[in-house]
Amino acid sequence: LMEYTVDEVQEGIHSICSEIRKSEMGFDFIVSISRGGLIPGVLMSHDLEIPLRVVEWSTRDTGFKLCPEDIKLSAQQGKNILIVDDIADSGLTIRELIDSWELEDTPNIKVACLVYNTAQDAVKPDYYHRTINRNVYKNWVNFWWEKK
Repeated sequence: LMEYTVDEVQEGIHSICSEIRKSEMGFDFIVSISRGGLIPGVLMSHDLEIPLRVVEWSTRDTGFKLCPEDIKLSAQQGKNILIVDDIADSGLTIRELIDSWELEDTPNIKVACLVYNTAQDAVKPDYYHRTINRNVYKNWVNFWWEKK
């Protein structure tokens, strides 16, 4: 089990938000993926002063997929959108969400997550805090908000 503490999350959010500011990409809003992306999305929304939207998109736990139509339309209209999740593990959740928007090209869509699994090739986040390689490190990443 890899513990991802409150302090590490705060450090990660600060680091990612600093990189986003340096990029000078002005985002119209953040799309936070429920459940894991909710806390990082809220923290980034406050730090960057960018509105937050939420989608429910699960490829592992529930299989439930719900994205408000206006988010898809905003993506198709070229709005700058930052997708936020806790971890890009298989990358399938983020890949499926972006693919569901039916875009020709995605320069206006960027991805941020706290942990990026470099052993997958479905999606490479534009901004991330830590990397793991699931071919080597098989343990679960436990974020502080997941404790029961």
